[in-house]
Amino acid sequence: TNSFPSGPGLDPRRIMGLVEQDIVLGMYLMVEECQHHLYEKHVGSGGKDSYWGPYLDVLPQYLIPRLDTFSDEEYAVLGDTMLEAEGRRSKRLLEILYLGTKSGSDGDENTL
Repeated sequence: TNSFPSGPGLDPRRIMGLVEQDIVLGMYLMVEECQHHLYEKHVGSGGKDSYWGPYLDVLPQYLIPRLDTFSDEEYAVLGDTMLEAEGRRSKRLLEILYLGTKSGSDGDENTL
């Protein structure tokens, strides 16, 4: 099944869209990262390391930009109207999910 940009993605029941799935996966990885680093600090204290610990260790330590964090200038340099529209749509949805209501934003500000 095609999951980009509007397919069901990982959710076979189609309850969540791709942006919601990004949020869930991000939260899961944050929990796993905390578990992994707590285990590294307290090895031998009976704690259990994250299953994903070795994977988390090889992830880059720098921020990888997402389309929904781009500024107008960055969209202009990107030069792809489809990706720009997807990034702005994703940002609007993230703002709605974060604020719990429609924010009225056109997606141009980096306020999240």
